[in-house]
This record gives sequence, C-alpha cells and structure tokens, in this order.
Amino acid sequence: MSNTSTMAKKEREAISSSLVKARLACEALDNFPGDLPTSLSEAYAIQEISIASWPDKIVGWKIGGIPPQFLDQYDEVRLTGPIYEKSVKTISDDEVQMPVFKDGFAAVEAEFVIKVGQDIPPNTLKGDDDAVLDMIEAIHIGVEIASSPMAEVNNLGPMCIISDNGNNAGLILGPEVKDWRTKPFEDMPVRVDIEGKTVGDANGAGIPGGPLGAFRFLVDHFTKRGRTIQKGSLISTGAVTGVHQSYIGESSILDFGVYGKFLVKLVPAKAQ
Repeated sequence: MSNTSTMAKKEREAISSSLVKARLACEALDNFPGDLPTSLSEAYAIQEISIASWPDKIVGWKIGGIPPQFLDQYDEVRLTGPIYEKSVKTISDDEVQMPVFKDGFAAVEAEFVIKVGQDIPPNTLKGDDDAVLDMIEAIHIGVEIASSPMAEVNNLGPMCIISDNGNNAGLILGPEVKDWRTKPFEDMPVRVDIEGKTVGDANGAGIPGGPLGAFRFLVDHFTKRGRTIQKGSLISTGAVTGVHQSYIGESSILDFGVYGKFLVKLVPAKAQ
C-alpha cells in the first residue's frame, strides 16, 4: 500500500482530538471518528498528534501484530504504539487490577518486555539478532493490557489500531528473565487462563522472530519516524499466546512457569 498521504492535516488533528478525548473521558466510540487513514504513515501521523497532546510521558512502546486478515495489504507484519507512565504497574503477590474501557475492547496478552539499555537514535543499523543484543539491559515477563474505546478496533484493522494509541491501555512489568541470553525462548512456557479456562498455551518463541525479532522491527521503524528510543524504555514485544479478549470483572492468570505469574482483574477505567 502506498505511503502517500491523502488526508489533510485538519482531518488528522480532528481524528486525534476525538480519540484522545474518548480515552481521557472513558467514553465509548461506536466507530472510527472519521475516514480511516489510507496508509501506515498517515495512521502514525495521527498517533504522533495524539502523543503530543496526551497528558503523560512515554516510558515505552507496545509491539503488536497486524491482524491476519489485513496482512496482504501491507509491507509490515507488526505495528506499534506508545506506553505511558501512569499506565504501568509492577507485579506484586496480590491481584493486579488494570483499567479498561467500558463498552470498548479489552484483552490481556502475555508478553516478554525488553528494557532498553541505551539511547537508540534513528538510522541505527537493524542487522540481525546479534546487532540488538548490546542494546538490551534486561528482559522481563509482563502483560500488555490492550484496550480501546472502540469495541471494533481490531476488526477495523491496523489503520484504526495505530491511530488509537496502538490499542494499548497499560503494561504490567514482572520479574526479570535472568537467563534469556543463554536459554532459548522456545524453552520458556507461557499459558493464559481467563476465568479458569485455558485460552492460550505456547512458549517464548510464539511470535514471529521472537522478542528479538520484534525489537529489531522497532529499531527500524523509528528510523522511518525519526524518533529515538530512549534508554530505559520498556518494549512490550508481542502477544506470545495470542490476543485474548476479556471483559470488566474477569480475572486472568498469566503463567510463565519458573519465571513467575500474574493474577490480573480488569476494572472500569476512570475519566482523567
């Protein structure tokens, strides 16, 4: 698909304003607030406008897969969106309550989270796995909370997802995976149960290219956007067992075997 922009700046600003307003007010949206962007670059332009107006600072980035039914339309297989400081929680022994949008979309995703060990400016060579190893300070287990005021966000496709914060509403950061440099991700089991039923069972290599492949995508992606990935950024590398839709009031267990597990309950988001 062409990267040529066909959307006027005022249109992008109006879409961003509606999306940000809905998120801050926790108001559901029946549909995308305007015409969907016609290119990935256009969708990321809307995302950038929203980032500039959001009342919180970025502490990381989520990486997600472009839904399978849309893959043949794009040159990329992944997408990204910002993670904001106030939406990040650290795991404890107790249940972690995570807010999601009432009457919108919500999902829990078991993920490996990379903590970046250095500033990574644009035009940093992507290379292979070895090229990014020195950029990583640590890898943790974690949970991305995907949520949007639009119930149909994933069905509307990547243009909608990217424009709307990458469909991210929070991150839970768990313990460090201390042996990730020596142990294959294939040997790291991951299981997700929602309300006592197993909905996903895989291993750390459950996403294409694994966590390191996802991280390479992000380094290359921000060369195109002219952004630096800041030292200390938390990179949620993708849903290992899949995107598991869940609802307010439901509890999930995300089990990473010897590395730890999370008990997560979804609660209604409050207006900011």
